[in-house]
Amino acid sequence: MVPTRQTPTLDTPPERKASVLLSVAAGILASLVLSFIPFSTVLGGFVAGYLRGGTGTDGAFVGGIVGVVTFAPFAVIFYLILGFVALGGAPSIFSAVVLTMFLAVGLYTVGASVAGGFLGAYLADELDRSVPVLDDI
Repeated sequence: MVPTRQTPTLDTPPERKASVLLSVAAGILASLVLSFIPFSTVLGGFVAGYLRGGTGTDGAFVGGIVGVVTFAPFAVIFYLILGFVALGGAPSIFSAVVLTMFLAVGLYTVGASVAGGFLGAYLADELDRSVPVLDDI
């Protein structure tokens, strides 16, 4: 059974969520600042999901955005390395290994951020707190 959201009345204030942009920016900043710690992408997704609040799906969404943006610099570096490998005439097994590594790192980065975002939103929901944020930026 899926719980339904209540319509705000005079007794129940409307649910406040941080904007997606603000949540993602905070999550990316957390991922970058904590990049020397293992699983920093989980922490970045967690920060974004916690700030966003709402359902687990909302948290997973912002966590996924954090993961994709965090993975983008690695993707650019990978593209450059693969270009140099293609110019050098490296064996095809090397390209297969590099491609496998690219997929593994991408899955780890985005998947860990999604999981962190889900957990952050879940914790925010369990603590049942209102987010004092700048929604109208």
